[in-house]
Amino acid sequence: MTLSTEQDSCTCHIIDPSPRAWNALLLTNSWWQCWMETSGLLSLLQNH
Repeated sequence: MTLSTEQDSCTCHIIDPSPRAWNALLLTNSWWQCWMETSGLLSLLQNH
């Protein structure tokens, strides 16, 4: 599995409690993938 260049500039460490901001972030696949990898959710999903 190779990491894309988009993840190098990932802003998944920025957390905005605003629902509108969350909707925008969740719609951004690169951000969502980065967040899952950083939180370890991606590895959990792949193990199942």
